[in-house]
Amino acid sequence: MRCFRDDRFWKGIYSQIPKEVTAKIFLKAGDTKVIFVAQMSRVNSQNQAAERVLLLTEKSLYYLDPKSFALKHRIDLKTLSSVVVSSKPDTFFILKDGDPKSYDWVFDSQYRTEFIVTLYRVYRGVHGKPVPIEVANK
Repeated sequence: MRCFRDDRFWKGIYSQIPKEVTAKIFLKAGDTKVIFVAQMSRVNSQNQAAERVLLLTEKSLYYLDPKSFALKHRIDLKTLSSVVVSSKPDTFFILKDGDPKSYDWVFDSQYRTEFIVTLYRVYRGVHGKPVPIEVANK
């Protein structure tokens, strides 16, 4: 099994979000801190990519429209079941939501490694155990 260093420092903030937007999101969900934010491509079931801003807080994952910053979806970290990556040199990853009313989210980002390591740390803080990371080449 391949391990990664958990003490590496990364920037984590790669997109600017207006304070009014984060305040509105925080008020609604009870979050208090932006841990990671970056613009990424979300790939839908028809393999069409749409630019989104992925925002990680201590309790949730959000993805927003990059122009209007409208909230598109929220994933509670308590329902996140795993992260899937491939062993190939690509930048795709899948967030598997354990909520039966939701579905999996496919993203493409140059910040994939940093995002997953940051999510790993935050998830471990919420659950007391690391987020399951699966390697699949499908």
